[in-house]
Amino acid sequence: MAFQSSSLSLLAGDAHRRNVVAEALRDGAVRTVSQPIISLSTGEIAGFEALSRPQCPAPLDAPAVFLSVARDAGLELHADRTWRRLAIERLAPQLPPEALLFLNVSPSSLLNAEFRGPPTADLVRRYGLAPERVVFELTEEESITDFAAVRRVLAGFRSEGFGLAIDDAGAGPSSLQSVVELRPNYIKLDRWLTQGIEGDSARRAMVKALVEFAHRTRARVIAEGIETEAELEAFIALDVDYGQGFLLGRPAPGVAPASPATTELITSAAGRRGVPVRARAASIMGLTFIPPVIPAAMAGEEVLRLFEEDMLLEVVAVEDAGEVTAIITRERILLRFARQYGFAVYARKSAIQLAQPATIIDSHTPARRAAELALQRAPSARHDPLVVIHGGALAGCIEVLDLMRHLLNADPAAPAAHAA
Repeated sequence: MAFQSSSLSLLAGDAHRRNVVAEALRDGAVRTVSQPIISLSTGEIAGFEALSRPQCPAPLDAPAVFLSVARDAGLELHADRTWRRLAIERLAPQLPPEALLFLNVSPSSLLNAEFRGPPTADLVRRYGLAPERVVFELTEEESITDFAAVRRVLAGFRSEGFGLAIDDAGAGPSSLQSVVELRPNYIKLDRWLTQGIEGDSARRAMVKALVEFAHRTRARVIAEGIETEAELEAFIALDVDYGQGFLLGRPAPGVAPASPATTELITSAAGRRGVPVRARAASIMGLTFIPPVIPAAMAGEEVLRLFEEDMLLEVVAVEDAGEVTAIITRERILLRFARQYGFAVYARKSAIQLAQPATIIDSHTPARRAAELALQRAPSARHDPLVVIHGGALAGCIEVLDLMRHLLNADPAAPAAHAA
């Protein structure tokens, strides 16, 4: 009888917790805070991560506990959707110009039909925020079992302009697989890599490898959990792009500008490491990379093979009649061939038939004008690399993310740079 009574008590307690969670979601009983993400090259705010804090009795005031109970009650997707909607409603109107908003999204929520499509883009636009300023931060609470399905969904969001971040990179093989399979715009390093990194050569070696991989794939790295100046200095020395943590800014209601103290902290740390602050390329030529150039007549199946054989290849340039006129991106060609009957339809088509017309700029184009041209394109093409011509010949390509980062890091007091 004692066992039966104990079991009933537990069941009653579980039912009560589920009821509390359901009522909190119904009433929007959650406090939305944000934590700044700071450029480690300028000390300026690059964006804010939205964080949700349930307004419930302990232990349900802890987000992890709340979500665990919501999952048991079949309300996890509802919680995920509600918290994200409230974060957009509360933070979007306050965001500084150009700042990004990072929103946590679970893999199951991403694949849910209610999350996909125009409603999400419409929601952010309703609050004055372009999709290009929203980054979905894919959480690692659950493993991804179908990467192909996630890639298809992400292709749709990326065509709208949304960015992608992978959270907790380096925490285990699943997070590293997500980085390779999904090609995020941002890679957020797990907190355990931060703790004691200044005195741990193994941690520094792993971060260095992740930074090199990220920059080769046109991604940027965010170090989380920075709490000491020694950790900050270590990440600056390792060329990590952005930082987040109590040292740089605690979670707080609304959004707040970067404090002069934070900027000074980064400037001082960079100075001690001999790293120049506000480094800027002499011209857009300093941002270029050389893509493979393929003939216009190359068959689609051969183009696909190029991307399958080189996991770091993101774009190829297509040459027609001696001139580069178009590009093919990894995302687009994989999406075409992933469709039903995709191989049968596209395998024999020529590269020029599969390509996207290139946005071509001269090497003397000022960086700001190049950015304007990139953002004037249709939403589906805004993140396509720009093709740079110098003296009538291909000089390379520029990733839009690199261009924006260049402008963000440029010293506003300096004159616009031009190629020689």
